[in-house]
Amino acid sequence: MLRVSTPNILMKNSETDNVTFFAELEPALINALAHINQLPEEKRAQWRRAILYISLLILHRRPSEEHDDLNTLVQDQIRDESRKKEASEMSQSMAEKAFQQGEARGEKRGALRAKRQATLTLLQLRFDNVPDALIRKINAMRSIARLDAIYEKVALAPTLEDIDPENL
Repeated sequence: MLRVSTPNILMKNSETDNVTFFAELEPALINALAHINQLPEEKRAQWRRAILYISLLILHRRPSEEHDDLNTLVQDQIRDESRKKEASEMSQSMAEKAFQQGEARGEKRGALRAKRQATLTLLQLRFDNVPDALIRKINAMRSIARLDAIYEKVALAPTLEDIDPENL
């Protein structure tokens, strides 16, 4: 069974400067990869899991400014060209997926912010003296569908009193 201490050091939150920490991390990662690369072809699935695990640790546990250097280090330690290509594709697809997930979260936050602002603007255009409690309640909402329903209610309500803040 393959046992190396690299995951612990990859997960460590460095309180020291990054240059010192990277100098500590590099030999541990090289050592782990030397052992992983010794796995024979019939254990390719185990090799793949180990490389995937290291790639995930780099992506999720290390600061983004270290990603390129750490991924290059991993690539440099893999001697077999087919394995090198496979590791590169794994790392690339994980980074792309993380980027897409972040992009989707950003888009959702932007849509929520825009819907909140549109609802508040409509409220202020239609009615004088919108209560602070109603503004706070709308600003706290996290559902676009719910904000859509409130927007419609604000657009159709004859008076501000017809918009019941307790039932929003």
